[in-house]
Amino acid sequence: KTLAFARTVDIPRAAYNFRFFASSVLHHTNDSSQMDHMGCLHYTIRCPVGVAGLISPWNFPLYLLTWKIAPAIAMGNTVVAKPSEMTSVTAWMLCKLMQEAGVPPGVVNVVFGTGQRAGDALVRHPDVPLLSFTC
Repeated sequence: KTLAFARTVDIPRAAYNFRFFASSVLHHTNDSSQMDHMGCLHYTIRCPVGVAGLISPWNFPLYLLTWKIAPAIAMGNTVVAKPSEMTSVTAWMLCKLMQEAGVPPGVVNVVFGTGQRAGDALVRHPDVPLLSFTC
């Protein structure tokens, strides 16, 4: 990927992801609807679920990682991100920037390694109820 592409596509899109999801949570509400024909009430509650395991690919390492992190933390979850082993420096740099921006320690965490080792451990972990995987 060229530096020009990163500057004109990846970085602006990554920043937009954080802006979009930070704003969108202000407009989401809990929904409910009466289902008279079934004698029940259908409802959706938007609340944190805990730890989100986020596995991202190599081809858009910044953009796709922020596409996963931004909505997860905007909804109050913590994340454990596992970037592609080919683009781990991008994830590390993003975490450094998030730290500088004031994201509290422990909110965004990164594990490095192969999919077979780190990815499998993340997917199988009993304390990770939410997973996002993009190949």
